[in-house]
Amino acid sequence: MEFIFELGGALFEGAAELFSHPYVVYGVSLLGLVALFILRSIGQRLAEDIYRFLKSLFLGSKSKKPLPAAEGVSRSSQKNRPQQPQQERYRLGELLGANQRVALYAATTATGEKVFFKQAVNRSSNDWLSRESRILTRLWDSGERFRKQLPHLVEHFLTRDGLAVNVFESIAGFDLEEIRKRYPQGIPERHVIWLWRRILAVIGHAHSQGILHGNIEPSHILVRPADHNVWLIDWSYAIDNPARTRETFRIENRPYTAPEVTARANPLPSSDMYSIGQCMLYVLGGDPASGRMPEGLDERLVRLLRLFTLPTVAGRPADAWEMYNRLDLLRAEMYGPHEFIEFRM
Repeated sequence: MEFIFELGGALFEGAAELFSHPYVVYGVSLLGLVALFILRSIGQRLAEDIYRFLKSLFLGSKSKKPLPAAEGVSRSSQKNRPQQPQQERYRLGELLGANQRVALYAATTATGEKVFFKQAVNRSSNDWLSRESRILTRLWDSGERFRKQLPHLVEHFLTRDGLAVNVFESIAGFDLEEIRKRYPQGIPERHVIWLWRRILAVIGHAHSQGILHGNIEPSHILVRPADHNVWLIDWSYAIDNPARTRETFRIENRPYTAPEVTARANPLPSSDMYSIGQCMLYVLGGDPASGRMPEGLDERLVRLLRLFTLPTVAGRPADAWEMYNRLDLLRAEMYGPHEFIEFRM
């Protein structure tokens, strides 16, 4: 027993001597302050949590998450926009078409204006509409004289569910599929020339900006008969500066996309030219799949169509403006001075 008392006394004296050392005193004091700070923070956080819980229990929560900002638009630039979410400012009507990526609706605004409402079917398809928005904005800003032949993008935004939407001004026109149904044997040659030239003009502008359309086909060419205006639509497949970006074709759409698309070759302006030639053959009453020319077609047009639709890139036209001027000369050769001839649907 005496041994235990002696041991206890020795330990006490050792502890007293240890805690009398100044560094130990400073260390213990610092640990104490840290512990007090932690306990105080936990207490404040606990009190705040209890307060928020009681407030939501008796008053209800009024907090709202902000809507996703439209791509390329800062939140500050949206201050003057209506507070109503973008998608709720449009009333959707008839479903005009859909594929595995997007759905297109006829729609109206709150003021009754007709628009086209193009929405991604899932988030993985957002890139297609974002690309179309970027490409059209660039083409619109870089060529005022070609705006009448490009779809007018009203706005691009994300829905509450994170789905991309492109809203376009409505176009009162007929696509080449509708025209072929009205003219199953093909439209008159004279009308094909102005249609061909207008398509070459807008694609020539795009190519000058380093942009390929990448999917020119009959449903992407719209015609307004009253004034012969032509639109080239659906730029979601566009290829931007492929020599620099190494972008490749985004779709194969036989028989309208060129053979090099199947071969996974590098995209070139002549690839769009092939598609234009196939579309002109289609609207003239020919068969793009087999290459069959319509009976009685002027041999000069036959030669030009065959040039546009050469299966190999070598020899196929690549300069849209050169072909535009060539068609102008051909029109004068075939019909004399330019004269507006009504096209009826």
